Amino acid sequence: MLELVLIAKSAFMRTDEAVNPLDPVRVELVAWPWHCDALGHVNNAEYLHMMSAGRYAWLTRLGLLKQAIRQRYAFVVAGAGITYRRQIPRMTRFAIETRIASFDERWLSFEYTMVRRDTDGERVAARGFSRGQIQHKRRPVDPQVALERMRPGLRLRSPEPSQDFRLWLDSQTAAVDHIRQRDEPTRQA
Repeated sequence: MLELVLIAKSAFMRTDEAVNPLDPVRVELVAWPWHCDALGHVNNAEYLHMMSAGRYAWLTRLGLLKQAIRQRYAFVVAGAGITYRRQIPRMTRFAIETRIASFDERWLSFEYTMVRRDTDGERVAARGFSRGQIQHKRRPVDPQVALERMRPGLRLRSPEPSQDFRLWLDSQTAAVDHIRQRDEPTRQA
């Protein structure tokens, strides 16, 4: 449900092509009761919805969403992870900040920071990452190529990945290697 709220909110978000695509895009929200579990805080699964919707907000803010839909691009998530630091209680104001963590010719990764408002300022509630591919007709598209097709003249250099992102990415690589080994057919001697 939170994802739908964020998607709807991003539809009304002001597009600003002058915004640096590497800057975070921030969306303000409220932890409504339907986002929360029986313990009275945002359910852990809702954070994945926030991450997905954060990508929509990022695309919208940069004026890319309509072009992504027109060109039938899809962002296919290959891995996601989140670390929880503080709960977001029911009816608390909070925000999600989404930015590009890194990209290369195959993968586009995002960083998400969920912050809640407390009486003494903002506090990080959770931080997550996702890695995926931009695809067209089920085939990967180089993120730089896709971004430039959506917004001609847009040339980006991948940001320097943070240390925690690099470690997370290493764990994703290890997990994929493990899956590949397990998926190989068992050979009989």
